[in-house]
Amino acid sequence: MSENVSTRIAHLWQRLVQALGPAGQTLRPLPGRADLQPVEEGLGLRLPDDYRAWLALHDGEDDVPGRVEYLPGGGFLLPADVTLKRWVNHQEWFQGDDDTGEAPFQDGDRIRNVVFHARRVMIASNRFGDGDNTFLDFCPGPAGTAGQVIVATSECDFEVIGASFEDFLRRLATALEEGLLEVRPARGGNGPRVVARGDDHGRWESVLREVTPR
Repeated sequence: MSENVSTRIAHLWQRLVQALGPAGQTLRPLPGRADLQPVEEGLGLRLPDDYRAWLALHDGEDDVPGRVEYLPGGGFLLPADVTLKRWVNHQEWFQGDDDTGEAPFQDGDRIRNVVFHARRVMIASNRFGDGDNTFLDFCPGPAGTAGQVIVATSECDFEVIGASFEDFLRRLATALEEGLLEVRPARGGNGPRVVARGDDHGRWESVLREVTPR
């Protein structure tokens, strides 16, 4: 793995924490390097260097009460072994490349029109994995990129929110730094949450598509 990739990912994570302001202190990344050999053997693929760099820094996050909900659907980055467990649990529903129905692709031909695929790897979700999950997508459509980050926006619809894991983090940090995304205070039993500027209730993933990452 290139040292530059590791350095960039570490820097992006610090930018993200700082851009979240006081809410960034509620993030609880797990210490230590993930053991990727059994994970990659189970998945049958090698994870991208940028995502491997994150897992070398922190093996996912701890889902602690009151943490800032800074990912789509209020999810958190999963430990590597949980990612593998989620993938294994979905095996019985995996679809083939041709099992796409009348519309073979979504999102401008960037995403294959399947809900479950053996080359789609969940990297972030809520604690139950039943929400707006975030995936590394290794089965893209013809206009997509292998390893792109996609999020489920409904039970069967997806949207690209980064051409890679690094691009996703860069877009998220930039959107927060530029005020396109804002942190709203905690309410009820939940922690603070990220919203689009001026919109407390709508989806905000489209902001990541529109921002110019830096």
